[in-house]
Amino acid sequence: MFPNEPAVVSGSITFTQDMLAVLLILGLTVYLFVSEVVRVDVAAVTVMVLIGVTGVVPAAHVF
Repeated sequence: MFPNEPAVVSGSITFTQDMLAVLLILGLTVYLFVSEVVRVDVAAVTVMVLIGVTGVVPAAHVF
């Protein structure tokens, strides 16, 4: 589906940099939602832009 799909080696999945980026962005999102440092809508738009800028999701699929 995506060009950076993880390689399957003997039944296990290799942890890639894209996976790490997604986990970090997810952690940031949960932190922003729970702590309410910024409004929820601002946090959501910020995360959408961050996902597009980092290239985790292709730009054509972001919005």
